[in-house]
Amino acid sequence: MRSAIPDRTAAPALDLQSAVELVVLSVKGIAARCRLLMGGQTVTLRAYRHWDLIPGEIVSIAPRRQWTLAGNLHLSGVIESARLDAAALGLVPLKLEDVGLWDPRVRAS
Repeated sequence: MRSAIPDRTAAPALDLQSAVELVVLSVKGIAARCRLLMGGQTVTLRAYRHWDLIPGEIVSIAPRRQWTLAGNLHLSGVIESARLDAAALGLVPLKLEDVGLWDPRVRAS
């Protein structure tokens, strides 16, 4: 019996009339791998100056064109803005503890 293979050919249609918010996962030579902020679908973004993006940023894109290639959603457009927003990503802040001043001459055992 074969295991169920997820249907990757049916990528959701995006509304190209309004801005799309993406979370940047990685930045490569000609594209950035992203995830839709709402929904979680992965997207390959092709946009001018994508190399200025940083993984973890949330970018607002004015989409121009959408297509599916080998079951992967691709999007081209203009980067309107980029921001860091830990709350929107669901990240929990790290707890800080006072451990005193660090003296580099004293080595910890």
